[in-house]
Amino acid sequence: MNLYALYSIKHNTTVIDQVEDFTTNMNLSALARSADGVIDPAFAATIGGAPVIGFSTSAIESALTLAGIGGLAIAPAASLVCALRKRLAGGIYAGASSHMTLTAANGLLIPRTLSADQSGVATISYEAHLFSSDGTTAPFVIATTATLADTQLFDELFTVGPVNINGGAIDTVQSIAIDFGLEVIVRATKGLLWPLGAYVAARNPSIRITSYDPTLLSTPIGQVGIDISSDVVIYLRGIQAGVGPYANASEQHLEFTVADGRVSMGPISVAQGADAGVEIIVTPTTPDTTAIIAVAANQAIT
Repeated sequence: MNLYALYSIKHNTTVIDQVEDFTTNMNLSALARSADGVIDPAFAATIGGAPVIGFSTSAIESALTLAGIGGLAIAPAASLVCALRKRLAGGIYAGASSHMTLTAANGLLIPRTLSADQSGVATISYEAHLFSSDGTTAPFVIATTATLADTQLFDELFTVGPVNINGGAIDTVQSIAIDFGLEVIVRATKGLLWPLGAYVAARNPSIRITSYDPTLLSTPIGQVGIDISSDVVIYLRGIQAGVGPYANASEQHLEFTVADGRVSMGPISVAQGADAGVEIIVTPTTPDTTAIIAVAANQAIT
């Protein structure tokens, strides 16, 4: 019986550890045709596909250091290797030459979302949009007798941290969710089965923050929102193994800075026996070459 479990993912020589889920979707376009008054289809075929690999990881600093927020090319000299570890009946995992790998040599790896909640572990999700070298060669190669030689690490975790808007701290922050907003175009031509390219067409990120403070509707955000005049600074608090969350002064935190854009209020909701909850929406913009969301590691919380 063939059963498989998660394993780490590698781009070129860099390993992305702490993978929490993994999916593949070939996104096949099929046709089924009938004619001559016949009610049942008499012809079926696959006429296109746009494979996507998805995964999420709690190694957020390592992942963002590798791929940034604008995407990372997958190329023959910098392939993406996704592995599944074979289980061993009567044991844990099988030995060498037993595992499954999917290797993609052409594509675009992009961040999708980042989420962090109070008392939870922050994760970031990615998608790899794959294409073919010539339109007929399959976008990835499958091996079922692979040996997994990489050493896996578990050396970073983050949780929700403070949020400052225009120099003022937001009270009772409960969650942070970043949608990196990358719109990807995948193109096939000339009737070929597989696409020949994947491109970032636009980036429209948004950030949603939840809090227990409904007075934000009055000030500082107000009913119509405010411009970002002196940065929105969002922190993910580092977690120390064997101890717990790092103190503010420890340079172990992740910092996300938005220099331009708009801040507005989302819904306010409250139920019997619960505290009122509010949502803050940050819409980043950039009028020049300034990073639309600047990411910095190893920061103190200020």
